[in-house]
Amino acid sequence: SYVGEFKNGLKEGMGKWRKSKESNSNNYEGQYHLDKKNGYGVFKWASGNIYRGQYLNDERDGIGEMKWTDGSTYIGQWARGIQHGHGKMIFPDGSVKEGFFDHNVYKGPMPTEKIPQIM
Repeated sequence: SYVGEFKNGLKEGMGKWRKSKESNSNNYEGQYHLDKKNGYGVFKWASGNIYRGQYLNDERDGIGEMKWTDGSTYIGQWARGIQHGHGKMIFPDGSVKEGFFDHNVYKGPMPTEKIPQIM
């Protein structure tokens, strides 16, 4: 179900979406444009995973933070729904991988002059 703003019959502006009436179902609260998640939003999965950050055309895109129920956290750049660009992955044991991520795969540190100011 959706509660929020519409324009010309499409989700537009701020809104809240929930997959079902169950309290633990997938849900999103944030900005919409032309019926798609666009801008800042928070998506919570029924599993307990949470993403807070930017969206473009219904996909995580821009700067965002993903927290998994196993205790892992990724903070950084996203492109078309995947970790891509500069980011920091913090694992449940406290270990950290910071640098360049290429299609969800950590590739290593980034040269200091190429690190965007996101964190």
